[in-house]
Amino acid sequence: MSKSIQPPVELPVGSRLGWELENTFENDQLHSVSDSAVLVRSLRQSRERWLLSTFPKFSGKTRHTKVPIPDAPPPPPPHTIQMRGRCNVEIGPHIFSDTIFYEVHYLPTQTPTSSYSTPRPYPTSWQATTPYASSYLQSSSLSASQQASNSIAPLELTTVTPALINQVNSAASSNPILANLLQLAAAGTATKDQLKTLGLLIQSLASRESAAMASAAASQQQNNTGPSTSIPQPSVKPFDVVLEFCEMPNERWLFPRGFNVCERVDGTAVDGFYDVDITTCIPFKKADGPTTENAEESTSENAKPPEKTPQVVKLRLKKAPFSVWDTLYRWVGGEQEMCKNREHLKDLKGPDRVYLGYQLFPGSLLSQLRAVSTNIYPMKSIKPAQSSSRSSKKRTTVRKETSKQQINEAASTKQQRRSQPPKRGPTQILCQACGKSDVPLIHGGRYCRPCVDSGSINAAAPQTTESPQIATPKPPVFIHSNYSSQVQSSHDKVTS
Repeated sequence: MSKSIQPPVELPVGSRLGWELENTFENDQLHSVSDSAVLVRSLRQSRERWLLSTFPKFSGKTRHTKVPIPDAPPPPPPHTIQMRGRCNVEIGPHIFSDTIFYEVHYLPTQTPTSSYSTPRPYPTSWQATTPYASSYLQSSSLSASQQASNSIAPLELTTVTPALINQVNSAASSNPILANLLQLAAAGTATKDQLKTLGLLIQSLASRESAAMASAAASQQQNNTGPSTSIPQPSVKPFDVVLEFCEMPNERWLFPRGFNVCERVDGTAVDGFYDVDITTCIPFKKADGPTTENAEESTSENAKPPEKTPQVVKLRLKKAPFSVWDTLYRWVGGEQEMCKNREHLKDLKGPDRVYLGYQLFPGSLLSQLRAVSTNIYPMKSIKPAQSSSRSSKKRTTVRKETSKQQINEAASTKQQRRSQPPKRGPTQILCQACGKSDVPLIHGGRYCRPCVDSGSINAAAPQTTESPQIATPKPPVFIHSNYSSQVQSSHDKVTS
């Protein structure tokens, strides 16, 4: 749970509505309903009771600790578990969103036998096989028998018993083909041949079970005086329904069997989802509790605690899927069992009704309720606390280092400014002869037109002396030929 659980507070109750207002002399000192915080605390304690103590704990998140945890529930027996669906659960003013429903099937346990028999050990570890309800097995066997070919005799309808369900689950744990066929049949994606194969396998398991029971009965009749050497039939425990609340993940709670009635609410069907009402009585009886005689012996020294009067409560499942309804209907025991439970719940006399005192006088109870009703959620301050000496030292050290660093940076920036040359201003466009600005310039942007027309640029222009150009002689051209004497003679004339 996201909020911290406070210890329960004894709230003021009375036999009539508004009993706290009967004292007319001190009504001026009564606080309002919101200031008294009785209603808020009552709702919170009721919700915590439903989440933590109403249902027996089935399993939870294990903690690897050497110290034993007090009042820890015993581990559940070896079982297989399957999630059937999730929906919102309404109990009075409380709404438990996304509550998950599981179907738990227990593995068969071997009964003790004589020294001549060698019972087969069953695994005690958790099994990963998926349990399947009797409805799925029955539908698979029926479809397999209907789709049999004409050459094979049609299969007889097999009575689906809890023993057969456990036998199929045990066989599926060691036979991957059977496990795959069961998964396909449960998902509705199996072909006709696969359904036929699955029906034949279930039929063979049922025939083996009946043959084993018949042989065991025959051997028991023949050897009444001698020790029995046959393996007895393992005891099968009925499956259970387990809840998991969204507010407490990884914590699973057992819905005990008892006088329960499960009904679908008419007119609430939406896309195949129905509202389901579960009527039961609380507190639930402990299945492993001592009997009446043992209880009297165990409580002879200490005083026996008073038993709470059972009261009828109703749980409404909002938009529950069909898989959840099918599990609950089989878990209750069908319509015949529910008729007996209805009669018992009608004859059950609940406790007398009491009413809360919503307004309180100033006192210790008011202060206690206000203290536990504030700060519903544990909030952590964003601003760090300043009471710790270690954190203050760290902060002062950081500040000193920061100040030194700032001083060094300021000194370095001053030195850089001194070493840098001064920046020049913007270049002015002037006539080099008269010095006027903002006038159009010619001759490469150096002189203005009036200066050019007046001839003042000649005096302003620097005098340059030109050196006389000296003609450089051209290099002689030599032409040599071994085949023409005329060319050779002309060449001699040129060189001379």
